Amino acid sequence: MTFKSVPELNLSNLKSLVFSQYLDAVKQMKQFEDMKFDSWNNKANADVLNTMKNNILKITPIVETTRNKSIENKKLGSKDLLNLGPSIGGKILCSRLAGVKIGSSLKCLANKVLKLQTDKPLHQMKVTWMEKADDKTMIEQLLSFQINFNFKIFEVIHEAEMLEQLKFELPISMRDKSIQKDRLKVDIELTQTIIDQYNELMDQLDPADVVLLKNLIKNIDKYIQSGSTRLNWYCLDIPNYAAHSKKLLKNLESIIAQVNHIKKDFDGRIEHISTYNLITITDSLDSNDQLLQCNIYFSEIKIKRTKLINGMLETYLSITPILIKLEI
Repeated sequence: MTFKSVPELNLSNLKSLVFSQYLDAVKQMKQFEDMKFDSWNNKANADVLNTMKNNILKITPIVETTRNKSIENKKLGSKDLLNLGPSIGGKILCSRLAGVKIGSSLKCLANKVLKLQTDKPLHQMKVTWMEKADDKTMIEQLLSFQINFNFKIFEVIHEAEMLEQLKFELPISMRDKSIQKDRLKVDIELTQTIIDQYNELMDQLDPADVVLLKNLIKNIDKYIQSGSTRLNWYCLDIPNYAAHSKKLLKNLESIIAQVNHIKKDFDGRIEHISTYNLITITDSLDSNDQLLQCNIYFSEIKIKRTKLINGMLETYLSITPILIKLEI
């Protein structure tokens, strides 16, 4: 623009040519800029809308192990473990089953669940995984919950904020997502927390615990799975959902602690019973150098053995109230 004020160039043909070429270059740059912005805007808008419409959770089959369970120390074969149901969380599978492939029926179930999540619109999704699971829990079906969010969306939101500072006109939907960024981060953190807590609790269970606590686990699974069918990232009710889930998981954690305490008590009582020796009776004989008459010797054995049996019976009967409490 400085050259406009140069008198010698006012009547120059070269000036007109250069200015014309400059104007053409500017127009081409503007067209290229608009084309790139429109391309980014269309893709970013589609990605953001699709992510926000997604359910906050997804159900996926578990295919590998990431832990070593204490169940390995128990003398159970792979077939027994499968019949009882392996103890697994959202990310894990019992290490004894690491090499066991998921059966065709479980794969079929997982495919049905995944199809329900992807093929049907949210308002048409009435069938839940629980109705397809033959009344089994998630861990029995080798399925896990995972958070369903595309974290690249935060990069898109950051790009939108930078473009807005450059005075680009952003659509209302993109500006709204920039405003809701902090809310989204809080919702994601709350959701990830309950999934991690759920997986941690499932990780503590062995097959017998799963059978014992099946009804309780099913109720928790049923509530949490609403995040895979009903709730999406537009919902403002996610904090309440997370709070109630946390309450249910806290109750399960308390019950698991009680069960573990009872199991420890059982182990102690069973170990105590195993210490009784009904075969060798030496206490009264070792302290006496004389050989006893047969009738006295067998009488001593009978008295000692009766005493031991009464002690064993007393310990055994003390288990009954604990079993009743455990069943309740």
